[in-house]
Amino acid sequence: MMNTSSKYPIKKIAVCNFHNRVAPRFDLTPEILIFDATHSKKEPIEILDVSQMPSEKIVNMLVDRKVAVIISGGIQEKFQKAFLSSNIEVIWGVVGEIHDVFQAYMKGALHPGFGFIKGQGDRR
Repeated sequence: MMNTSSKYPIKKIAVCNFHNRVAPRFDLTPEILIFDATHSKKEPIEILDVSQMPSEKIVNMLVDRKVAVIISGGIQEKFQKAFLSSNIEVIWGVVGEIHDVFQAYMKGALHPGFGFIKGQGDRR
């Protein structure tokens, strides 16, 4: 039987989680949820407890897992640079419920430094 999953690579999106909301700071996040952005499945494919892990080790772990994007509230410049040098897109300044933020990402509505709060919508 052929494994079709290798035919369609997963695009992994990591979201810093704090009580089902985007964590306000990458370096203090207790948990990271990894989603598969190749489809709009609403549940994470992996949940990582990083509460006792140094931030540098979290960066390396996400690189090893071939994460494509990291979504967080605040993130220090040194960690932004570490992710970017490993070809991981950094979307920071995000606020909101994890589910809403992931759906906004899937619609192309999240950008670095933009932020997202449900109910805010377009401000044209």
